[in-house]
Amino acid sequence: MMLADRKSDRRPGVRLLVFGATLAAAASALPLGAAACSRLEATPARAAAIVDSRTLSLSDGREILLAGLTIPKTKDETLRVRDALQLAIESDIRVLETGTDPDRYGRREAYVFVERDGASQILQEFILEQGLAVADPRRPIESCAERLARAEATARERKLGLWRVVGYAVLSTNDPAEVSRQTGRFAIVHGRILSVRESGGLIYLNFGRRWTEDFTAAVLKRNEPGFAGAGMELKRLEGRTVRVRGWIEARGGPWIEASNPRQIEILPHR
Repeated sequence: MMLADRKSDRRPGVRLLVFGATLAAAASALPLGAAACSRLEATPARAAAIVDSRTLSLSDGREILLAGLTIPKTKDETLRVRDALQLAIESDIRVLETGTDPDRYGRREAYVFVERDGASQILQEFILEQGLAVADPRRPIESCAERLARAEATARERKLGLWRVVGYAVLSTNDPAEVSRQTGRFAIVHGRILSVRESGGLIYLNFGRRWTEDFTAAVLKRNEPGFAGAGMELKRLEGRTVRVRGWIEARGGPWIEASNPRQIEILPHR
C-alpha cells in the first residue's frame, strides 16, 4: 500500500489540501464516463479463481482487477474480502471493463456484476457496503462510481468494518501529525480550505499556513478544466469545508494530488 514519494517543487507558503487524487487531462479523453453502469452492458464470464483480494482469474485466462476501490492490506479485512469474492466464484458473472490499459501484470480494471439474493449487484458495491474497502474514484465509469460512493457512505455512517478502526476513520486537517502518520495509505481527509493558490503548473488548496506541517492538496493546472466541467471551480473553494480522498504523500507536510473531481467532496455550508 506504500507509494514511492514523488519529487515536488512545492514552495513555502503555498499549501493545498486535497484528499485522494488524480483526474488527469488525459482521463477526459477516455470514454470512461460514457459507459452505462448496467449489467446489460457487461459481458458474461466465469470466475475460475481468486488471485488476491482485488483480482479474479477468469476461465478464459483473463485476470480482472476490481475497479473503483482500494482494499487495505490488513489480515482481517483481506480475509473478509476474499470471502466476499466467493460470490463471483459461486455464480455466473458479467464483467464491465473500464477501458483503461492493462496494468504491469496484464490485469484489466473492471466492474463485476454478481447475482445476490435474486438480484444483480456490483461486487465492489457489496464489498463497500460491509466497510471492507474505500471507494477510489480515479478512472471511473461515472455511473458506477456514484453507486460505489453511496455504498461506502452507508458503511461509514454505520461505522462498519474499516470505519471502526482508528486510522481508517475520516482524518481531520486540524491534526496534521495524525494525517502524516498515514503517509503511503489511501485515506479520506476532512477540513476547511484556507486559501487557493496557483504556482508552477499546480493549483494548491491550502488547509493551513505552515507548508512544512499542514495538509495540502494539489491539482495540475492542465486538469483544471475537468474539475470545472464537473461544476467545481477550484479557485472558488476558499473557505469551503471539503472531504478529500487519495494517497497521502509526504512533501514537507502531508498532501494529496487530486486529478478527479470525485476526489473532492464539497460539504454544505453550516
